[in-house]
Amino acid sequence: MTTNPIIQIINLKEDQIEFSLTGADTSMANALRRIMLAETPTMAIDIVEIETNSTVLHDEFLAHRLGLIPLAAPQPIVEAFNYSRDCHCDDMCPACSVRFDLDVHCDEETMEVTSRDLLSNNGDVGPAISATEDQADGRGITIVKLRQGQELKLTAYARKGVGKEHAKWQPVCISTYQFEPNITINFALMEELSVQQKNEWVESCPRGVYKMNALNQVNVDDKLKYAPGPFLLSLVVGRDIFTCGRGELFQSLVQGSYVFMSGGLE
Repeated sequence: MTTNPIIQIINLKEDQIEFSLTGADTSMANALRRIMLAETPTMAIDIVEIETNSTVLHDEFLAHRLGLIPLAAPQPIVEAFNYSRDCHCDDMCPACSVRFDLDVHCDEETMEVTSRDLLSNNGDVGPAISATEDQADGRGITIVKLRQGQELKLTAYARKGVGKEHAKWQPVCISTYQFEPNITINFALMEELSVQQKNEWVESCPRGVYKMNALNQVNVDDKLKYAPGPFLLSLVVGRDIFTCGRGELFQSLVQGSYVFMSGGLE
């Protein structure tokens, strides 16, 4: 068993991270993945008190949808909250919960109620907005649609929890890993192809793993784009079938080296 694991960030965005883990075995890699999903504390709506609901959805349906709306909060803020089971308050307080109010009435033909209509009493905790929604016309996540005359009034309370208690507390949509691929091109065979055939071969890869350089040579552009598992792609070049796979392309998996990808909102 290795004892010196190393993590290196490959790509880091506001709602997505990709990193490599080396010097570890599969059990450690899988344990890290499970911890990311089930042991990382987040905030999620846990209690819903509905005062008025004349929509087409039942109270329980609305409460379930509200619980699955991802809430964004800086990690230090989340860590500062108490778990409800550890808080000394009788019910709920600002130290263990965040209150959201929703009060909408449809005066037009139709109206779409979204996560943007949830009003938080804590400026640090609110519904997450993806990059594509961070615009003037962004509408957030749809909760319910109203017809004229319908209304919805409720109070919701978000509390701190972890994914192993309920999926609504999972911090990311997905968390996966694969062995780091090792790709070697058979350059002797590649040089038998014309420039056009090389271009066709590069473009035939659906993941864009390869590229042509200024000397018309085929190189590996990004090995991390390589699909896990067997990858055999045949391309008809004239009368010949050039196989991008075993023999012509050697692909192996580096043991003890993994590539993780975890993401939130799309």
